[in-house]
Amino acid sequence: ERLGEGGQPLIRIEHALYGLGDPALYVKKELSEDNPCISMSIALKIPLKTEEFVSSNTLDLGLGFNLDYSLEEIYFYLGAGAVYFLGAGYYQEELARRDNYTLHGGIGAGIQISAVVSLFMQFYFQTSPYATGISRVDRLSSVHSFGVRWLIDDDYVFQFSADEDTFTYSTTDIAFAFQLEYGF
Repeated sequence: ERLGEGGQPLIRIEHALYGLGDPALYVKKELSEDNPCISMSIALKIPLKTEEFVSSNTLDLGLGFNLDYSLEEIYFYLGAGAVYFLGAGYYQEELARRDNYTLHGGIGAGIQISAVVSLFMQFYFQTSPYATGISRVDRLSSVHSFGVRWLIDDDYVFQFSADEDTFTYSTTDIAFAFQLEYGF
């Protein structure tokens, strides 16, 4: 536990935090259309400073690479990338940030249950940007995601997922995400 002057905790949260997270915009480009397919994505997370949002108060830039492989209605994928934080963010004094970035990588699988709908699950790992001295905040986190993807048309995919961080405090414990993906 990281303590401030007088031995008092620097952060005292006595109730659950919930709300909407900052919106993120993603663009994905296929670099090859073969099987396996290689793609690149870029992302931008915009901080919203209102009480309705659970915000990091940083503008985040992301870059990722994916490898997708399909066997008829079953597919597998690997991904890796990085997110860079612009700005100090909230809790800069309470949570000493070691890095202005996180690295992540993951593996997933899905099954297509109709021509336009598929179910998926993935496990990904993410480094922590913090150096607080609290191991559950500072160490690598493992997040399990389960969700559904809907192919709206050839360019747009809507995704809903539930994510759970099983053994750290460096990301939200349970999060629900809505994502609209545009491919070109």
